[in-house]
Amino acid sequence: MHGLKPVARAILLLFTAAQACACGDDGTHDHGRRAASPVPLSPPTRPLQWGDINILHTTDTHGWLLGHQKKSFPEPNYSGDLGDFASFVSHMKQSAIDRDADLLLVDTGDLHDGTGLSDGFPPGGIDGHDSNQFLAQVPYDVMAIGNHELYIYAHALDMHTNFAPQLKGRYLTSNVNITVADKQGNPVSIPLGNRFAKFKTRKGRRVTAFGVLFNFTGNDKNTTVQQVSDMVNEKWFHDAIQDEPDFFLVTGHMPVQRDDFPLVFNAIRAVHSSTPIVILGGHSHIRDCVQLDGRSMALESGRYMETIGWMSMDLDRRGSNKDLKFSRRYLDANRVTYEFHSRKRSSKFNTPLGKRITNGLLDLAKRFDLDFVFGTAPQDYVINQAPYPSNQSLLSLYAEQVVPVALSVNNTRSSIPSYFVTNSGSQRFDVFAGPFTKNDQIVASPFTNKFLFISNVTLSSATSVLPILNSQGELRRSVDDLDRREKELYAKGNIDIRFRQWLQAMDKRMGEEKRAAGNLTLGYVTHDSCPGVGDDIPHAPLPFFSFPDFIASGVPSVTSDTPIDLIFVDFIQDQLLNVLNSVQKDRVFSADDVQVYSPLLTNQVNFNLNLKFATFHGDVCVLLLSYGDNMVFVGKPRTYEKLERVAREEFSLAESTAVIFETSTLDICRQQKVRISKGAYGAMWHCLDALYVAVKPTEKSSAEVQVTNLPVASSSHDVELPASSPAPVDDEIPSENDDDDDNDDAEEEETEQPAPPRNRRAAANRVMSTPPPEHGDANEEIPQEEDEDEGEGGPPSDSPSTEEPANEVHEQEKEPSTRAISEPVHEENNEEEDAAEEEEEEAGANASAPVHDADVIDEQQETPESPRRPVARQESLDDQEWAEARASSIISPPTSAPRAPLAQTASIPGSPTRSAEALTPSNSEVILPPSRASASSSIRRSIKSPRPAAPPVIAAHIYPPGSQASESSSRTVTPTYEPPHSQHLHITITYEDQSVEFKTRGRHTIKKVLTSACGQFGLDPRR
Repeated sequence: MHGLKPVARAILLLFTAAQACACGDDGTHDHGRRAASPVPLSPPTRPLQWGDINILHTTDTHGWLLGHQKKSFPEPNYSGDLGDFASFVSHMKQSAIDRDADLLLVDTGDLHDGTGLSDGFPPGGIDGHDSNQFLAQVPYDVMAIGNHELYIYAHALDMHTNFAPQLKGRYLTSNVNITVADKQGNPVSIPLGNRFAKFKTRKGRRVTAFGVLFNFTGNDKNTTVQQVSDMVNEKWFHDAIQDEPDFFLVTGHMPVQRDDFPLVFNAIRAVHSSTPIVILGGHSHIRDCVQLDGRSMALESGRYMETIGWMSMDLDRRGSNKDLKFSRRYLDANRVTYEFHSRKRSSKFNTPLGKRITNGLLDLAKRFDLDFVFGTAPQDYVINQAPYPSNQSLLSLYAEQVVPVALSVNNTRSSIPSYFVTNSGSQRFDVFAGPFTKNDQIVASPFTNKFLFISNVTLSSATSVLPILNSQGELRRSVDDLDRREKELYAKGNIDIRFRQWLQAMDKRMGEEKRAAGNLTLGYVTHDSCPGVGDDIPHAPLPFFSFPDFIASGVPSVTSDTPIDLIFVDFIQDQLLNVLNSVQKDRVFSADDVQVYSPLLTNQVNFNLNLKFATFHGDVCVLLLSYGDNMVFVGKPRTYEKLERVAREEFSLAESTAVIFETSTLDICRQQKVRISKGAYGAMWHCLDALYVAVKPTEKSSAEVQVTNLPVASSSHDVELPASSPAPVDDEIPSENDDDDDNDDAEEEETEQPAPPRNRRAAANRVMSTPPPEHGDANEEIPQEEDEDEGEGGPPSDSPSTEEPANEVHEQEKEPSTRAISEPVHEENNEEEDAAEEEEEEAGANASAPVHDADVIDEQQETPESPRRPVARQESLDDQEWAEARASSIISPPTSAPRAPLAQTASIPGSPTRSAEALTPSNSEVILPPSRASASSSIRRSIKSPRPAAPPVIAAHIYPPGSQASESSSRTVTPTYEPPHSQHLHITITYEDQSVEFKTRGRHTIKKVLTSACGQFGLDPRR
């Protein structure tokens, strides 16, 4: 990591937005108002072949219940969600009735671990609990357990207690037990679901069904997986197969080839030599089919709601030994496919159940905040479809750029050369061009491994570890050892090797030629062991490139004998220590030499890297400088000279102290063609991202600037930070042209009103008297790091206190304070107007107001002197000044609660929580200054993010005079949009049953909006 250029890191737009991007309730990701497919799709050309018995099959859904919504192929092939599928099932069941046939719906396990719907639950939740409730609404006839239901006992218990009973005896776990307490409190091992099921189809055909799991060894304690070979010898199994049904249905979470289905098949055949047997498998994530004899068929139907398996079978008279007629088909899971095979037009396709499931899943995604946008990926980053290393490889990006930069943030060892090694399996799924959301992060990098390191390892020894890990000497090269290693991984649930082998074989079959033809979209091209063509839609196969088991960062530019930090993930600790001791003999390394390198976990890396650089809002670049315990926002940093001037002034740096900007902060902005001067304010506050630059002294009495983190407001809600997050308020530093800096200073002195004292502790003391917010959303889990005497952030009184306890003043001396700067003004503003605005803002600097609710921002407290109207300031102002003050409160950045631990500034509800050590060298807290926006407004202000390509929208809430700001007394706004590329802002202000709409494109016009609205409502804008 040593020597990495931050400017180069700014190119990593995968986790940093290069433009203003926001994803609201109807964002471009999975969980907004969804279209049938992100791109047009070709329909199938062949109808399905129906038989007496027909089966729809899903497996390994892993939480992908809202489908795949990215625009890069093959993702659009799989864009159908669970609601679409439920509608499809309803239509197909009706078709079965019309055809006088039977249709069964079967799933073969692995409902957990895959997307934010299953894994994005808030703290204290259970993986898959909420998402599984929607699967339970789909009319499955049989479901079988998967290994991902057993990694954690709490998840298994939830399946046993809450999910299995909903299947009414059809959730099958033939060889899986769970240990629970009986009525007397004694532990007892019982089937997690049901061992088998016997039932009749709608047509009266008798079925005996089993649900078998492969020989899984990675299950949690208090769960038991019996070997399949032992299960078939159990008395209950022999009793279950004695009676001959019309057909056996053997479901199971194991591949249909190269596993133990033949053991079950042969045990049945030993008793019933000709009874039809249907086998439905899973686990290896591939499309596959095989027939063990002429009266059976085994089908496996892919993964991730990408494939819907179809099987049909015609029955004959009992006792016949003739081969049965089977068919199978692999359906791409999208609405075009569903509508074609159900023979329903789009307008007639949705069923009430389907719509209810889709809407419920969208609500769940919103509740888990899965649309929260971290940044924008400028291109696809893939695992198998691009060579490693390459610019398109996600593994290259992750190991060589993402992790080294993320780990350098606020790390006291970042100046020491280092070398990072990890396993390539750390990344689970591709990242596609477009918004990179919380859900994408969970999908791509879900694992919660720690970053460890060993110090004082020579560079030559550290770099020798990687090739040996990947080869493990000559022993790993033998076929027997490779096979043994694969079996060990497979028994623990790892199927990556088999899945990649399948993709590689697919690509070898004229993959390059088919892609070059250009007449087919990318997708799966299946060659299985059953007759006929299995794929419902023809595709060109995905390109495939192999990659090593282990990957590493770039080699630092130091000599081979230089001691460095060898960084790795805890998952490979034992293996790495063995190899490290084999490549050098100077020292024997052990677990005692291993230390934690960063408090970050592997699933938090992307999040932190995104916040390392600026997310540019329109044409505005926002920075945050910090020095020791003090901070200041800089909204218009035209030059390094101006940044240095602000730093020296705010932090009282001596002229002899050098200020060194190690990161090319302004160059990052300029690389993205961002104007650093005054910019159009409208696009600025879609999200509240910023570049956070920390200034700290060095041993040479200089000051350095380095990048750390700043929280982002969730774009799926009103733009507001958690109660603990620092946010800009209205205090603007002018950013006129560089050559006018001296004149600017003179103008500031002439127009300046009494301002807050430069003593930052005094400002902090005033803020400390503000009561804490009340969290209005029960779903927002915001970890609190409380002082024992102070609770969440201040005294619990309802009104500000004017006195401070003596011990509290001592505590505040350890706290940083922030001074924030409002949004940059439009280019049309002249310098006199800037100075006038600064005069107004400075005049109200000492006024503060408590925040009464986490959802109410910039709310003015009523005073005893004027119970029916807030008093913002004592000076007399004309109507125009009041209008400008009002308008500035609408468009200013959101403020937040005082005295918030900095660890919480990164705490987005439902997102990975980072500790204070991950954010500041001093592990200190943030004290916000008095809210100047709240000093001039009795309006609840919320800025909502528009759809991509739509103009920014500003929305305001007006409260009745004299009423306390609350959800019940507010009047909700309804923002409207113009078509994409419009530069106008639409503002709708609603008061009680009245509303007024405005359309504008300049700040000066917006300043008149509030006054006009209040006039139409018969309200005094000064009240």
